[in-house]
Amino acid sequence: MSCPTETELLDFIEGVTDPPRRTRVHDHVDRCALCRRTLAAAVPAAPGSIGRYQILGILGSGGMGVVYDAYDPDLDRRVALKLVRAPGDHASARLADEARAMARLAHPNVVAVYDVGVFDDAVFVAMERIEGHALGDWLASAEHTPAAIVDAFVAAGRGLVAAHAVGVVHGDVKPDNILVGVDGRVRVTDFGLARRSESDASRPGVLAGTPRYMAPELAAGAAPTAAADQYSLALALQEAVGGARVEPRVRAAIARGLSHDPRDRFATLAELLAALGPRQTHRRRAVALAAAAVVVFGVGVALAVRAGHSDERSAVACSITEPTCSVDEFCSFMDTAGNVCGVAEQPGHCLPRPATCRDMPTKPVCGCDGTTYANTCEARLARVGVAYQTPCQTCGRPHDEPCGAHRFCQLAPGGATCMWRPSHCDPIAAPVCGTDGTTYPNRCEARRAGFDVHHPGAC
Repeated sequence: MSCPTETELLDFIEGVTDPPRRTRVHDHVDRCALCRRTLAAAVPAAPGSIGRYQILGILGSGGMGVVYDAYDPDLDRRVALKLVRAPGDHASARLADEARAMARLAHPNVVAVYDVGVFDDAVFVAMERIEGHALGDWLASAEHTPAAIVDAFVAAGRGLVAAHAVGVVHGDVKPDNILVGVDGRVRVTDFGLARRSESDASRPGVLAGTPRYMAPELAAGAAPTAAADQYSLALALQEAVGGARVEPRVRAAIARGLSHDPRDRFATLAELLAALGPRQTHRRRAVALAAAAVVVFGVGVALAVRAGHSDERSAVACSITEPTCSVDEFCSFMDTAGNVCGVAEQPGHCLPRPATCRDMPTKPVCGCDGTTYANTCEARLARVGVAYQTPCQTCGRPHDEPCGAHRFCQLAPGGATCMWRPSHCDPIAAPVCGTDGTTYPNRCEARRAGFDVHHPGAC
């Protein structure tokens, strides 16, 4: 369709467009950057506040609502506040219920939902504010290896699997609803909020989701399911890898996920992710000597040989201070929410170290040791995880606060460096004295407050 007129966009915003036309406008806006800018300009001026949240500006707008940059004074944090206009009380109630279900889900690959409520005739959802880019922009911003692209989609898939486990179906899986943070972590957003209400989905001519990534059964009018999410993720992955050389098993997995009949797809999305993941190998064989056994008439030595099965994502736990990884691995914290570089004192996992970084483009990153590397590959080659996708930002003394609201100044091997604050801390009683002279329950809580540890024990 051609671009809607300004009057049509205003009718769309106010919810007075008839359902078939609303579907067409929504889908057109999702594809048209010019219309999104026009829509943003047509959106009424941001209110001073929504509930307890103070509105700081507009982060973006789309077919179903506006996302505001907001501040939560009660918890002293910035949030992304999405205001979704749903036609009718039933649709509003369904959106609110689904948002509450997501608020109960804590997963590193899902954007955290903090709060949900009603404002005028709209539902608002307060979410984790991510510094980063949509997956589509990430794909276009630089050359990524096919393996890195598959890894990103598998990470997004893990978030979807976690949502399916609590009974929540996304219904509109696409690159624009997958975010890649500056910490490298992939998160899925807009669960249920980017699609129509159940009452709308049952009306003739009204589709749920974005047609470009829509499963065939949704186009035929069926309700969204986990199998439809699987199809959409597989289609987006196929589009992302394009004609790149990937392993035949990866192509086969994508093809099965794209089966026209849902019954021919994988039984669960988790099975698709397993098929896309690294092939299991016998690369580790551990040999352990048993303790000497005292036997009658002599002493015997028992030798036990254990052949261990290990995939490319080792189960071995590690930390920055106590690396337990082998020489061909590095310690990664990419899959642990709020624990970038282990600042939350939770263990990471040993992952394979690259063999070479030849011909990799230069894109400076900050390593967990406080050193700036030419790219992610070079950091991992040095057996160092990545803190964030920009050069390291040095800071003065560890008790200074030049790092902004989301980082703290940490003494790292490479020098005093701004590192991400943890977003969550376990309730462990191990008091430390922070560099601000305050006693904190543990090291993680000090870092979450924006300070490193001066010494163990109370101040």
